[in-house]
Amino acid sequence: LGAIQHSNGAALQVQQLFATMSRLRDMEQAVQNVVATNEGAIAFEDVTVQTPSGTTLLEHLTFRVSAGESMVVCGHNGAGKSSIIRCLSSLWPITQGKITRPSESSSQNEDRFS
Repeated sequence: LGAIQHSNGAALQVQQLFATMSRLRDMEQAVQNVVATNEGAIAFEDVTVQTPSGTTLLEHLTFRVSAGESMVVCGHNGAGKSSIIRCLSSLWPITQGKITRPSESSSQNEDRFS
């Protein structure tokens, strides 16, 4: 009985490892969809974000904020305000679309976002 329980525990750990590896591959692919530019603009083009369980957090979001412009994002709890910031900073992978943001070497980026 002890060997069976040990085997079941090991099998569960292997399943968890494969699930984690799959999520990491998905995240690597999603990070490639975030493009750095020296133009100083922030743009979301048809961005969709889903949790690993399939819950949609953002769906087909498109907007652009050019250098020197401001934008206010408001909404009720769960509307996606924090999700936008997390995606912009590559903390959450996007499922679809493209995000453009100022590059790290841009002087506008250093002035505006430091």
